[in-house]
Amino acid sequence: MAVTLIYGFGDGLWNFAGRCDNRDTLTFYYAAKGALAGIDPYDNPALHQAYGAFAWWVYPPSALPFFMPLAALSVAQAVIAFNVAKAIALLGLAVVWCKTLPALRRDLAFGLFALAALNTTLLQDWCSGNIAIFESLAIWSAVLLVLRQRYGWAVALVLLISLIKPLWLALLLLPLLMAPQQRPARNAALVSAAIGAAIGAAIGVALLVLWVALDYPAVVNWLLNLRTTLPIRYNVFELVKDIRVALGGTADTPPWQRPELAFYALWCAAVAWLLWRCWRAGNGLVGMLLLILAIAATSPANLSYSWVMVVPIVYRVMLDTTGPWRWAIGVTALLPAPLLGLVLPWRDIGMVTMISVMLALVAFALQRPQRTTRADHDQVEL
Repeated sequence: MAVTLIYGFGDGLWNFAGRCDNRDTLTFYYAAKGALAGIDPYDNPALHQAYGAFAWWVYPPSALPFFMPLAALSVAQAVIAFNVAKAIALLGLAVVWCKTLPALRRDLAFGLFALAALNTTLLQDWCSGNIAIFESLAIWSAVLLVLRQRYGWAVALVLLISLIKPLWLALLLLPLLMAPQQRPARNAALVSAAIGAAIGAAIGVALLVLWVALDYPAVVNWLLNLRTTLPIRYNVFELVKDIRVALGGTADTPPWQRPELAFYALWCAAVAWLLWRCWRAGNGLVGMLLLILAIAATSPANLSYSWVMVVPIVYRVMLDTTGPWRWAIGVTALLPAPLLGLVLPWRDIGMVTMISVMLALVAFALQRPQRTTRADHDQVEL
């Protein structure tokens, strides 16, 4: 472990320092700055002409207000401010992890595991200036709020982060997965999730229609940006595609003709079955953690630094499984750290982390869910 830490945070940090370009932070910065100046943030040539930079802004317009405070600063000041905020968010994430999974508070092994597992991934996040740490903090905070039966606040937080990435609307399932035994609490969870889903859907559709009506060219530019950037994302679909290409397949096969499409659909169905199984067993915390793992495995908008979000879950699954599963999950989880981080492209690091997430999901499937009472929820282990 000492060698791992020295190698990863010493030579590894130095290696990544030469590749730190804060590309994502600059994307947020110039998109917000352009929008305030009346420039379409999705129009890359216009942004390049105005600021000498391409933005490749792919978030919806509702995300712009979150980054507009950066536009009031110089480029250097914006990068510093963003990184300071991320450092604070990382400390907050550690606190929320310990409050959500109390067993981690005195677990030195988890601290060492997290340092190694997050190593290169965390450096990638920092060097690119991504928002993965902020996302992770928001998602885990929503889980903690649900555990404390503050369903309304949890739904509000999910709707807030969905303004940046609409896919997080899937987290509206969090209150439902708790499946409280007491009828009032169960009804409160159902009402909160239903109201949140209705509000989210109504706002999303209304904003999209309004956007198309007011600025159709911007919508076209947004879709072009998505088409350019989505191939670098990683999920189960992309993992199977890489395997197919490595076996001699072609990369330019239309999606509907690829065999991995059927595998992806089957994987999503299996995940849905696991969620239903946890709900029926009343094991709410396990269900919520499984949902986070499922999003990491199936979402079309994850990169290797999305690994930050699932490290404590994979750790707990690893400890609560036995034999080959424990070793397979643990070794694969640690591989993306210093040992591979210096030699593999970021996409390949994403492939390795994806395998670890998938192994953790399979380990879930092999466990018999234990029915828990509401009094057990805060202390439940995987």
